[in-house]
Amino acid sequence: MDIWHGIFDRFRDAPSRGGAFDGKRWLNQSLQLMARYQGHNESNKTAPLSLDFSENPLATVVAILQAELELPPLRILDFGGGLGITYSMMIASLTTKDNIDFHVVENENIRRLGGEAFRNDSRISFHASLPSLENTDIVHVGSALQYIEDWQSVITKLTKYKPKYWLFVDLPAGDIPTYVSSQRYYESTIPCWFFNIADILSQMKKESFHLLFKTDFNGPILGIRQGYPQANFPEKHRLGYSCNLLFSQQLSSKKETLGQINLSTNP
Repeated sequence: MDIWHGIFDRFRDAPSRGGAFDGKRWLNQSLQLMARYQGHNESNKTAPLSLDFSENPLATVVAILQAELELPPLRILDFGGGLGITYSMMIASLTTKDNIDFHVVENENIRRLGGEAFRNDSRISFHASLPSLENTDIVHVGSALQYIEDWQSVITKLTKYKPKYWLFVDLPAGDIPTYVSSQRYYESTIPCWFFNIADILSQMKKESFHLLFKTDFNGPILGIRQGYPQANFPEKHRLGYSCNLLFSQQLSSKKETLGQINLSTNP
């Protein structure tokens, strides 16, 4: 069965049904995966040790900033960060593990489950809306922007944190037209953006962020390291590999009020 079906101009036109990332199946699978990573820190050596750079360069960026900034803590805002699996993998990669202040923004169910899973780890916090933070060093958006209808306003709101660096991971952006499709996830159907990368770069430039590097995201899809399987789409709409994009911006001392973001995948 094809993962994505249909090509639409508007997010609201793509079919949507089911709980998606707030459903029991996704939550249960996330909890099982989290148990593997937490078990590694105790005794389970079969779990992956750290972030694979071909998938996510976050740990490398953090390690460089740890050496550059010197003064703890290093603050990371992870928008759409799930149950903190990226955090667990990042921590396993670092030799300096204590000077981290990691904030995950997710929906209420995940906030509650994540808070329970990490109740003994003061380095990570979970939020159901944008928290009030100052001096944020990194904004991390992994596999999340494509599920937000008004993605431009999300970027604008996240720039209010004035991060030194901004990292997109597994962003479905490339030399394709911008369009919306419906993504199948078991019993759910989720509207999903595919971006012309120029649209992303233009929005980030508007917010005074400058691209530092771009890499392919080489994570597994259906258990295989591959580009997006879209043989059912016209060739000009086939993405190939999604990408990781790292941006930088000079910090400003200006303080601005943060708004709320609706994290629902439904319009």
